[in-house]
Amino acid sequence: MRQYIRAKLRYALEHPHGAKVFTKEVVAGLPRYRAVFAQRVGPVLQAEVRTFERWAQEGRIARINFTHLMFVIWSITQAYADQEAQFALLLGRPTLTAKGYGQAEEVICHMVLAAVKPSP
Repeated sequence: MRQYIRAKLRYALEHPHGAKVFTKEVVAGLPRYRAVFAQRVGPVLQAEVRTFERWAQEGRIARINFTHLMFVIWSITQAYADQEAQFALLLGRPTLTAKGYGQAEEVICHMVLAAVKPSP
């Protein structure tokens, strides 16, 4: 999970304009790429959920709604592309740096891993 979150944040850092274009399409209701989105993202989401389900069956993580967990991860990491200027301003910086993204990664991972921590 940590590697996935790191990769999503790295994409936001390295490709902020692409991430913002994606968000505009989603916010507009996917008028141009609905079918492409369903064909490409749907199977990836299903595969990730199956992996989480297997981990839950093995007792490695707690069972929660893994589809919604993925939505949360996507939303949080996407915010760092969409709202980078706001976040940088509120942190008193001209832009978010790799260090800032690293700090975000630590917080996001802490929250996500706490949510799926198996009961003793």
